[in-house]
Amino acid sequence: MLVHRKNLFFRPDDLDKRAWFGILALMRIQLTAGVDPVGEALHLPEIISVESWTAPQADWIQSTLRMIAAEAQAMSLGGEAVITRLADILAIHSIRYWMTHDPAANTGWLAALRDEKIGRVIAKIHREPGRPWTLPSLASEASMSRSAFSARFTELVGETAMHYVARRRMHSAQARLESGSVTVSEVALSLGYESEAAFNRAFKRHVGISPGAAKRTRSTPRSIEPVSGKAH
Repeated sequence: MLVHRKNLFFRPDDLDKRAWFGILALMRIQLTAGVDPVGEALHLPEIISVESWTAPQADWIQSTLRMIAAEAQAMSLGGEAVITRLADILAIHSIRYWMTHDPAANTGWLAALRDEKIGRVIAKIHREPGRPWTLPSLASEASMSRSAFSARFTELVGETAMHYVARRRMHSAQARLESGSVTVSEVALSLGYESEAAFNRAFKRHVGISPGAAKRTRSTPRSIEPVSGKAH
């Protein structure tokens, strides 16, 4: 984050997962633990510029920046935590500013979350990835016809609803396996797979490694490419 010539410049790539959950909370989207919004197609610009001296929120933005500077200079007990929280507030405000001022914010995952019907379905998918979702059941959750729901979901998210379901299942599986707290068979069963072998094939097809390898790595999850076809 940088202040230059009365503008606040923010790089979305610098935002951590905790701050992303703050953004989701501001949009009243409650998602389950393990959701990684950074892994989604957010379609954010490389740098967001906020008019910090002329915007309606200028007073509190400037006050927040002065407090960050004071904390950084004093380096008092707990100062680092204060700076982090204040920086999160500015980051969240920057994202919110972009979402209300840039037409590009009308598409992508964040736009889908802000859509009353599609956002509700996405939250359901994240809460219950193992539920036997079908296009009709998803459309029913959105109180839309299948054709209208399918078109709207694809338009906002950039992939079909069933592609998204399959990808979220694999993302959930990878996160749980890398936590080391569950077995492969437990994950397979929780996601609705009738056999561990079927789950192993699907996981390797989508993630690129076997469930056993994912369980052994305990490393940062690799990016999962959007899948094609329906979930198996």
